[in-house]
Amino acid sequence: MAIVPQHMKQCATKVIVPAAGLIGASLVLALAAVPMVLVAIALGIMEAGLSGWLSFAIVAVVTLVIAALLGVWAWDRFRAVSDEFRRSREELANNVACLKRVAETGREIIKEPVS
Repeated sequence: MAIVPQHMKQCATKVIVPAAGLIGASLVLALAAVPMVLVAIALGIMEAGLSGWLSFAIVAVVTLVIAALLGVWAWDRFRAVSDEFRRSREELANNVACLKRVAETGREIIKEPVS
C-alpha cells in the first residue's frame, strides 16, 4: 500500500507542479497583454480618422461598461449562491433552538428510525 502515496507524490512533482507553473505564467502574460490590446484598439480607431484623445476615451468608456456589466453579473451570481446558504442558516438556527430546548428541559433527543 505504500506504493500509492509514493506514486501520488511522483505525479505531483512531475505533472501538477509544472502544469501549475505554466498556468501561472500564461495568466501573467494574458494579464500583461490586456493593456497592449486596448492601446492597439485605440490606435486603430485613431487611424480610422478620430482624434487621439477621442479614440482612447472611446476605448476607456467601452472597457468600463464591460467591467460594470461583468461586476453586475458577478454580484447576481454571488447573491444566488448566498440565497442557497439561507436554508443552511435556517437549519442551523432550528438546530440551536432544539438543543437549547433540550438543555433547558433535560430531555434526551429521540432519533426516529430512518427507513
